[in-house]
Amino acid sequence: MRGIVTTLLASDEVPQENRLGFAAGERIAGLSTGAGVRLVGVLTSEADCEFSEAQARIRAGAAIPL
Repeated sequence: MRGIVTTLLASDEVPQENRLGFAAGERIAGLSTGAGVRLVGVLTSEADCEFSEAQARIRAGAAIPL
């Protein structure tokens, strides 16, 4: 599936790390980025991210268009 800009915000260093472990998360990350997904972690709480109608802003500085 291509054509939709996708960004994944997560609280884990790699996707699903808490549930499946780091190695599986690395594999998921590789498959996701290979399909064009932008991965952004490690958010420690909902307070790490602010949302508006146009973008999500991560307190670390990155602005992600919605």
